[in-house]
This record gives sequence, C-alpha cells and structure tokens, in this order.
Amino acid sequence: MPGLFAGTSLERLVTCERCNLPLGDCTCPRLADGRIVLQKDQRARVVHERRGATGKILKRKLVDLL
Repeated sequence: MPGLFAGTSLERLVTCERCNLPLGDCTCPRLADGRIVLQKDQRARVVHERRGATGKILKRKLVDLL
C-alpha cells in the first residue's frame, strides 16, 4: 500500500530510529519481530582458542533472542 505522500516531494524513506539509515541499509541487530536489540540486552561472550603454540582470546557478541 503506497503512503499518503508517495510520488510527491514530501515522500520520505522509512529510517531506523537508532542509526537514521534507511531500513534496507541498516545493520542494527534486530529480533524476529523487528525490534532493535539494545547493547545492554546483548551478552558478550569470550572464547579462548588454541592456535599454534599460543592461544588467542576472541571476543564475540551474541544477540539474546528471547
């Protein structure tokens, strides 16, 4: 369904409320229902991998999907 201002000079793209990019270009993490996952709701996970003689500590972010 086209918007009220579709095809006029007042037409604006739908943008993300967090990064102000169009929703097609937005890379903010989202839940399945489309809500943005805030950084305070994400868990940081630290993984220790053995590579060669020394180990490396890698930081990975996982999104908590509740």
